[in-house]
Amino acid sequence: MAGEATDEAAIAAVESKLAAAAEAGALDEAIARLEAAAARADSRPGIHLALSAAYGRKGLIERQYAALAKAEAAAKAPGIVFSLAAIYGRKELLASDPRASLCRLSITSDPPGAAISIDGSASGAAPAVAIVSALEEHRVQLSLPNYEGFERSLRLEPAAAATIAAALKPMPDRETARISLSAGAKLDRLPAGTELLVDGKVLGSYPYSESMEIPAGMHEVAARAPGYAALPRNVDCRADTAQGFPFLSLAARIVPNGRIKLDGERDDWSDIAPLVEKKGGPKGYKSISGTDLIAGYCCEDDSYLYWLMVFGNGRPSFASSSLQRTLYIHCDPPKAGYAETTLQLSIVGSGGAAQAQYNYYSFKSRGKGTPTYHTKSTAAIEYRIGADLIEARVKLTALRQCLVPGKGANFEFWVYDDPKDRSERLENMAVFF
Repeated sequence: MAGEATDEAAIAAVESKLAAAAEAGALDEAIARLEAAAARADSRPGIHLALSAAYGRKGLIERQYAALAKAEAAAKAPGIVFSLAAIYGRKELLASDPRASLCRLSITSDPPGAAISIDGSASGAAPAVAIVSALEEHRVQLSLPNYEGFERSLRLEPAAAATIAAALKPMPDRETARISLSAGAKLDRLPAGTELLVDGKVLGSYPYSESMEIPAGMHEVAARAPGYAALPRNVDCRADTAQGFPFLSLAARIVPNGRIKLDGERDDWSDIAPLVEKKGGPKGYKSISGTDLIAGYCCEDDSYLYWLMVFGNGRPSFASSSLQRTLYIHCDPPKAGYAETTLQLSIVGSGGAAQAQYNYYSFKSRGKGTPTYHTKSTAAIEYRIGADLIEARVKLTALRQCLVPGKGANFEFWVYDDPKDRSERLENMAVFF
């Protein structure tokens, strides 16, 4: 037996015996005898202190620190007279060892496979072993589909090791709703490759026709596409019903100042995806060129909102004084007492030539009744006519007077010769800018 360490002199003697045992190849035998003595209910602090020294010689730093902790607990037992200074000094010295600043944490789950998060960071799946810092509070979370979440906080002493065995509880039966990319989403108006998200998780990319079950209740849905910003909406998905995506929104693409040149050409729009494209339908007024509207584009820089209307039957003609090519923007009203605001940005026929019209008006009830006009202008819009297009812009300072900050707006591109004879209409559910 290596002996019992009761004071510094006794500790020095024990260390000498352990050194001799190590040299003779008998250190493991000495440790076994000390462990047997330490396992007794009446084991004294000196035994644990000697065992700690033996572990130290083997480089078993976790066991060394644990034996010191047991020595401290035994020294504080009633009726025991023992100097704690020898224990505290060695604990402090050991805690400063870089090997003691990290602890081993074993994590299991039943059933296995639960995703592990430690202090908010993903750490694989159970079963797993993680290395965490000592003397700090750590939060361990486990999650598995169809099971309730598990969470535990713990703080480990230097060189300590711990195990978390999480018995996961099945979730109670919950009402579910089926969500799908239904016609209500107007998918033909989304750019190819648009990702569809539910609660931040990608459901799929357009074109996409599958559906999925989710818990009934409020969920955040959004669309995301390269070059566009998402505009999330909260949708109440009702139990036992199929829920489409009525609010899929994209933001007008932001481009550098001076990128779009108002010149009636399409080359500076070459890498900007159409906001809307025609998928069949009317072909315009066959007798009037530039009425077969096939695509609408939109972007903005620091100063202007730009839009581009492209036609499938040649250069826009303005022979008819009532013929309009119009971008409608419908949005929530910035003025109190109104239900809906509309911006009508038109290039119209006037005496055989084109003329811009900027009309800003609101309705007391949504889409009904006589509008109240706030602004009418023929100078607010700049435009150019091209071989098969109209390119136009309006200052953002004017535009944003009509919009509620942080809200989306419905964009509609129209061609018509009479309010009751609307030949072409391309609509995007919502644009955010």
